Amino acid sequence: MKGAYNEKNRIRIISLILCSIFLFSCTINIFAKDVTEKTAYSIGGTKNGDFTENISLARYTYFVMGAKSYSHTSPTYDFLSGNGVGSSKVLNSEILFFNSHANYNIMELSPSVNLITGVNSPSSNSVGLSSYDMSNVELVSFVGCSTCVTGTPNLVVIAVNRGAETAVGFKSSITSRFGNGPKWLQVYNDSLANGYTVVGAINRANTAYPCDLATQVNYLGNGNLRITNRIVNYDIESNTDDININYLSNEELFEGMSFLEMNLDDNSLSSQQELFAPFIKIISSTNENFNLEEYKIIINHYGENNGMIQFERYFNNIKTSDSYMFFVENGKVTSWSQHLGLETSKNYTLQSLPMNLSESHHNSIEEKRISESCMKEDSEYELYKSEYFFDTELQELQYREYYLITYSNNTQDVEMVTTVIQ
Repeated sequence: MKGAYNEKNRIRIISLILCSIFLFSCTINIFAKDVTEKTAYSIGGTKNGDFTENISLARYTYFVMGAKSYSHTSPTYDFLSGNGVGSSKVLNSEILFFNSHANYNIMELSPSVNLITGVNSPSSNSVGLSSYDMSNVELVSFVGCSTCVTGTPNLVVIAVNRGAETAVGFKSSITSRFGNGPKWLQVYNDSLANGYTVVGAINRANTAYPCDLATQVNYLGNGNLRITNRIVNYDIESNTDDININYLSNEELFEGMSFLEMNLDDNSLSSQQELFAPFIKIISSTNENFNLEEYKIIINHYGENNGMIQFERYFNNIKTSDSYMFFVENGKVTSWSQHLGLETSKNYTLQSLPMNLSESHHNSIEEKRISESCMKEDSEYELYKSEYFFDTELQELQYREYYLITYSNNTQDVEMVTTVIQ
């Protein structure tokens, strides 16, 4: 009888524990914040270069998602340091999206030369993040040059230290207003609003529009964060319907391969054939003409153990828009995608290009940029990269020049000048 009594008590205790777990989980669901209760601020600068289009699209995206969404392209110190909707501070809103000139510790958002209204880490004449509670922030995106530069106490680090769940930034100079930059941001925000995780949104943007944002993006905090559980399935001309990510189930294919060991700079893959054999096997299964000698690799780590491995195609030393991407989540290669245009039928060679045209174009543009910078006493232009680029979709050969602009407060931005050669 005593044994039967103890057995009944044991069953009763287990039932109480299960009931408590159920009620606790219900309580979490009941009190989880609905997206309609969240506030989103999209804030950008217009002082030197207009970020209005990116800001407007971000505001609209979060509005369609269901959040209380606002934008500001001429923020003042009082606005950034003050209360937003309700009693919460603007800088403690659930979703924050910033896009402007930047460096590791400031984003310049000022509408005037005399006032530097920014979001910086050590307080100066800007709104310093280190002075604010950000524990209500789910996601803050700092879209600007070097906002998450490696090895420096940067905006991303400060935001997470102040309580933000996840912060996204960029390791070096980026082109957010030219080329594929705005489109990358559009897909990134669109994916977040459609219920993708932060890592998932980054991967989709990387797939749709490979560019320097894809190779420089990074985050700190919870990469599995979803800012909404609603799947609204809308598209604001971001070509998200064309994004085709192939998910991998055969993990044995990548057995023994450590993503953290693949810390390579841009290199020819010919010497890495054994290491990348599993990737080559997948690509070759869909492209019988794949030639390893035509590709270079870029690896970008984001978060603790996530990232992208990109195969970029070159022919005759000219970079093309064709690429293959493999995505790593939690240390495992989980998916891949291909970004291919039409069959490359124009066999350009560097020897046949009108080099004198490119050189004269280079000189004229540089002189033009220098003269413009002289008119702005607080900025300097520097041509830091130029390249030939073949767009396989347009079948168009381009000459691209990237100008790094540095302002008096050491914030930076990148302008891209594209000339169609043939």
